[in-house]
Amino acid sequence: MGRAILNGPGGEMNTPNEMIKMALLNMRPHRGRRVRWGVVVDLFGIGSYSAQKLCKKHGVEPYEMIDGPCVECDELLTEPTP
Repeated sequence: MGRAILNGPGGEMNTPNEMIKMALLNMRPHRGRRVRWGVVVDLFGIGSYSAQKLCKKHGVEPYEMIDGPCVECDELLTEPTP
């Protein structure tokens, strides 16, 4: 599961930049394996150049390959146990 988004370790609110970085680190493709900046394009609705710049601005490697499925898709694909 992902990290807490709204509250930092001391209970204080995270800044918007911290929340963007957490989103960049926690995002997953719906399925398969994709380069991180490609998933950023889908999540934020921006172009490839902007997605790469956004990753670099927040200290996240834009060319890292990340595996899917995302949490929501994984829950849909996983058979519930009776």
